[in-house]
Amino acid sequence: MPRPWTGKAPLLTKEEKARRRGVRLHTPLGQEPPRTVSPHGIMMEVRGRRQLDFARVSPGDGRSREEVLGEPLTSAEVRELVKPHMSHNRQLNIGRDGLTHNMLEMIHCHWRRQEVCKVRCRGVPTVDMNNLCYHLEEKSGGKVIKRVGGVVFLYRGRNYNPYTRPRYPLMLWKPAAPVYPKLIQQAPGGLTVEEAAEMRRRGQILLPILKIAKNGIYINLVKDVQDAFEGNDLVKIDCKGLEPSDYKKIGAKLRDLVPCVLLSFDKEQILIYRGKGWKSRYLKPLTPVPKVEKNNRAVSSVVDSSGVYLDPLDAYVSY
Repeated sequence: MPRPWTGKAPLLTKEEKARRRGVRLHTPLGQEPPRTVSPHGIMMEVRGRRQLDFARVSPGDGRSREEVLGEPLTSAEVRELVKPHMSHNRQLNIGRDGLTHNMLEMIHCHWRRQEVCKVRCRGVPTVDMNNLCYHLEEKSGGKVIKRVGGVVFLYRGRNYNPYTRPRYPLMLWKPAAPVYPKLIQQAPGGLTVEEAAEMRRRGQILLPILKIAKNGIYINLVKDVQDAFEGNDLVKIDCKGLEPSDYKKIGAKLRDLVPCVLLSFDKEQILIYRGKGWKSRYLKPLTPVPKVEKNNRAVSSVVDSSGVYLDPLDAYVSY
């Protein structure tokens, strides 16, 4: 029976590991083979990391972004450019880390073979798609010509030259993350400690307005939270199944975009408060509609021209 696929190569035995240590792939020209010999074979010396030469990085041909883009595209040209990319999966995926340094080089690699780069966005960056599209255009020098949900089509420009494009050195390691201040404070948003504790107790029995999935598209999340604040001063979002860093980033984005006050991340749920300076988006505040049972019909009156009150079913006569 063949070995089941576990996502990685099978482990080597002790003899195979010893045999691999003694294999020499090539001998450099003009050098003698090393004389240091171990029981397992010849031990080779490994060189350290190669230093990146940032002086050799090409900054481009000196043209501005407007000169590379050229004249604006017409609607017919946009449809012609986007249509072949709607069905195939040659795309760039942006996940929870957002637009990283190495993705800029990948975008230019896509542009070398085609005029449009399809960018598929999932996870935390989709909370603020306008900000993501802005940075895509500013960092790469292209133009977003179409956006469908979490998919962005990035155009390289009419006068783009792949031979004189800017080149970026690849980062082979992830830089250290900066230390941010704590998102949850004991008494945030001008509240006292007792008021914040009381709101957290109320939030324990509060039902979440929605449940967000892992690697989903959260384009409407800000609008849903703003609409929920019209009926209640507290809102809870269910984030079960997400990484802790993911729903903390989502909470930080909601704090700036809604805006709101973060109260807790307990039990993988985001609890937020609309704040003391909150103002309704509508001229008249919304009032909750009472629920009517199916058996009990809503009662209303209709007045005819003579001033006589009629039953709503008798007011409309079918001929």
